[in-house]
Amino acid sequence: MNLIKDYISSIKNPKVEEPMDMIFFRPLAFILVKPLSYLPLTPNQISFLSCVAGVWAAYFFSLGSYASFRYAACFYALYAVLDCCDGMIARLKGTGSPLGRVVDGVVDYVVGIAVHVGLAIGLLRSGLDVKYNVWGLCIFAGFSTIAHCIFFDFYLNKYLDFVSGKKDSVRKDIEKYSSAENSEQKLWHKISIAIYVLYSKIQNLFQFQEVSLNSQIYCKENVKAMRLWGLIGPSAHIAFLVLAAGLFKPMIFFFYVLVFGNIWFLFVIFFQSQINKKVMRASPAYSSIL
Repeated sequence: MNLIKDYISSIKNPKVEEPMDMIFFRPLAFILVKPLSYLPLTPNQISFLSCVAGVWAAYFFSLGSYASFRYAACFYALYAVLDCCDGMIARLKGTGSPLGRVVDGVVDYVVGIAVHVGLAIGLLRSGLDVKYNVWGLCIFAGFSTIAHCIFFDFYLNKYLDFVSGKKDSVRKDIEKYSSAENSEQKLWHKISIAIYVLYSKIQNLFQFQEVSLNSQIYCKENVKAMRLWGLIGPSAHIAFLVLAAGLFKPMIFFFYVLVFGNIWFLFVIFFQSQINKKVMRASPAYSSIL
């Protein structure tokens, strides 16, 4: 029973977790979380290990052989598992921080860029009959993935804020951590906080005046949207690339991202806009959108 309780405590929210995370990556990560939690490893150090695994995946992709693509699939899956571990341990220990968010975000972008570059180089070396421009495919897939994940992350964090009662959390974070930039901390911490504050300020430009929205209605209606966003979340992209690499059929990944993913992305944006209007109509105190 304690294991089940710890597992539930380590995940974000079962209602809005990505399907691929709940089915594959988080259960595998939890097997590692318990022993890792007893070691003197911080979540940021685990993030670094996930980065190493992701870069190794990129390297094996770049070799372009059938065997190397299978190795790439294994290391990329390991990256996804370790990427889950850092957040799960932070939640279990209550050690989440702006620095952790920045480190996790930087790792995701470093690995994402490295993997797509490695994939392009590997496809050119593979001898596979790819009928389209390889670099064009990988760059388009990379930017599509970024767009899907940014919107997923934006609405996920907004939902979690409403669930926890932290409406308007972005503005509060800006106020809290802006003062921390000038405090006596290590240079790396100050730079990380500065990045987080800048990101929060940009994100705040797109926020609703959330304090006037009805939290109960918002959460109820947006569960539907989050389940739809989850089909093109980060873990779904990773899972399809792992599958495509394991089968040595990269077009599976490109079809998922460029065809299904982008069509689904446009559909969910429209669906989300309808939910936003519904929530606003049900919240009389709501006045305007920034």
